[in-house]
Formats: sequence, structure tokens, C-alpha cells
Amino acid sequence: MEPEKSISLEMIEAAEISISPTLRDVLLTRSDLIALSQQAHDACLRPNTTGGITHSLRAAIAGRISTLHEEFELANYYKSMIPVDDPDTLIVDPSLALSCTETVKAIINHVDIVTNDPKNVSDTNLKTLEANGLTTSDIVRLSEIIAFMNYAILVIKGIRLMGEI
Repeated sequence: MEPEKSISLEMIEAAEISISPTLRDVLLTRSDLIALSQQAHDACLRPNTTGGITHSLRAAIAGRISTLHEEFELANYYKSMIPVDDPDTLIVDPSLALSCTETVKAIINHVDIVTNDPKNVSDTNLKTLEANGLTTSDIVRLSEIIAFMNYAILVIKGIRLMGEI
């Protein structure tokens, strides 16, 4: 007996996408991809070992990338993962001027460049992260978060579009 397939990518729900029965059937044909995407989500945003990028900062980065892609429901979802009194909540909104460490400024700048203008990322960007205290492991962690969020948001946009057809 084959196990029941399910749709479990929490980002779909967080983005407030309405899933019709027809769209659900289509998504169930790719339940393996959705399950793997959820695993990647959890590995990037809720790892057991955070290194130099805390869970709150990871959620703030995810929220900021969501905002940059005009996925405001998703941005709010990630912002809700951050304690209310944590200044990382401000990172989610790119229009706000931030008073933060040089390390956080370098991270935010890198996130914005990779998300908005990836063809102009250079080794200078990585050297700036290193110069501001990020280890090689933390730069890899940051890259994973950025890559996953930009991928997942494209998937979310595609699912939303499929639902509108």
C-alpha cells in the first residue's frame, strides 16, 4: 500500500495561497518536491546549529527577501518568528533605516544585492562579509538562506499563478 501523499510546504500556507481541489491534485503529483523543499526550508531557517546567524536573523533575512519580492504575507510570516522586542524585526522592511552593527549591515547589503541584482555580485561582496566577521561557514549558511528563499518564492509565485488559471 502506497503512503498517502500530502502537500506540506508551510510557505504555501504562509503566503495565503488558496489551493483549489484541482491545484491540490496537480501539486500532489510533485509531493516529493514539496517535501524536499520543506526539508530545505527547515535546514536553512531552523537548523540545530546556527553558527553566527541566529534563528531570528535567519527569519529576518527570509522576511526581507520576501518583502523584496513583494510577498508581504510571507514577509509577515517570517517576521512573526522573531521576538517582538528583537531589533531584527526591522530588517524585514527594506524601507526602514537601521541602526545595527557593521556585520548586520554587510549581511543586509549582500542579501539585497544577491536578491535584486545577482549578476553584480562579486568577490568584493564576500570579502566585505569576511571583513565584518563572518566566517566561511557563516557565508555558506547565508548563501544557502538567500538561495533557498529566492528559489522558494519563485515556486510560490508559480503556484499562485497556477491557481489563478
